[in-house]
Amino acid sequence: MSSLLSRVSLPVSQGPVAIGAALELIEPSIPHGFCALVRAIGDERGFVEDAPQRVELIGQEVRLPPGLLGESATALDARVVRVPLAWTVACAGRPDWFLAAPVRGGRLHLVAVGTGEHRLTASRLTSVADLLSQLMQAGEATRVQRDAVERLQALVRHVPVPVLFVDAMGSHDVQMNDQAAALLGLDARQPQVVAGALARLIDAGNRETLHRALTQDPHADLQFEVRQGAMDFRVDSRWIDDDSLSGRLWLFTDISREKQLQRQLVDLAAHDPLTGLLNRGSFDLRLREEVERVRRHDAPLSLIMFDLDHFKAVNDSWGHPAGDEVLRRASAAAAGALRETDVLARIGGEEFAVILPQTDAQGALGVAERIRGAVAAARVSHGGASIRVTCSLGVAPCLDDDREQLVARADEALYSAKRGGRDRTVLSGTARAT
Repeated sequence: MSSLLSRVSLPVSQGPVAIGAALELIEPSIPHGFCALVRAIGDERGFVEDAPQRVELIGQEVRLPPGLLGESATALDARVVRVPLAWTVACAGRPDWFLAAPVRGGRLHLVAVGTGEHRLTASRLTSVADLLSQLMQAGEATRVQRDAVERLQALVRHVPVPVLFVDAMGSHDVQMNDQAAALLGLDARQPQVVAGALARLIDAGNRETLHRALTQDPHADLQFEVRQGAMDFRVDSRWIDDDSLSGRLWLFTDISREKQLQRQLVDLAAHDPLTGLLNRGSFDLRLREEVERVRRHDAPLSLIMFDLDHFKAVNDSWGHPAGDEVLRRASAAAAGALRETDVLARIGGEEFAVILPQTDAQGALGVAERIRGAVAAARVSHGGASIRVTCSLGVAPCLDDDREQLVARADEALYSAKRGGRDRTVLSGTARAT
């Protein structure tokens, strides 16, 4: 940038240069005019991003003489073209000339206008336009942009939910309120950290879907859910692009209570309310998954079906509250005999099932015997009496059959155990009981 600065007579030692100061470089060459930074919004319309305060055009939409804004420097004799009123008012009289040069990397143009003689050349105006381009790339903002950022800062500070704005450059300007900073553990003074945190947020949301959406349209609106610590948030991200502000707005809505209720409903739908075990529907889903895994990986799998012996007599003799307590106590005893990878479910009144991943027939028989011993050792005190129950178990290893066939074989083994006298375990396909 130093060579360019020297070409427009601005010493590098002056340090960072505001866009307004760069515009003032042209003032000595146009004693009866001014220079404005205009964003094209149509063939003959523009939005004034920056200009000397005295002309009162900043932030206004203005009409432009036909053919003024081109891909290279353009000079117009204002005496032979139609001049919109705003320029006549700003110049305190009808202008005699216009000179415009595009600013690289956007829709901005540097427009000089005035009356009488001037010393401004197209090459000098182009040099200043190139300087403005470099200043913007380095993070300088126009007067309109600075005003918009100040308004945005005030708004962001007072919004009662976490909100974050990142300008279009992605690293130049970040606005966030205290809630967003606390939520994401960010510091707006370190924009590169902000960018990394937002990238991780997208990865946590739904990486493939969100990346695909942004690849197809970098300005696409996004909405996804993430979990930060113990809290759940819905993230709404929208691209903002108007005459004074361009970037992405991130809004975080706390949905922790909603997600907690959803999880509770899912849990209630998946579990038996009396024992807390998986219910029949959840058991069917898990067994289907395990059978599919066996087919893919040729891994062993076994199934145990068991029920409590003479449970009807417990209800008849002691009442249903006692029967419920027996079910809870027997469930806890059976669960205590299992490994972490085993899946225990209550599939009927006093009927239970256990899915045993990575377990062959002999291993399943061992687990079944542990369950039988644990249930028999459990006691329920009721009305001064001690209620003891036993259980009968059927074991079936997964062969080449499907889920229904596996359940049917384990069920048949269970009924063989009951017919054989109860309080025993039978392996499917054998008459052997333990």
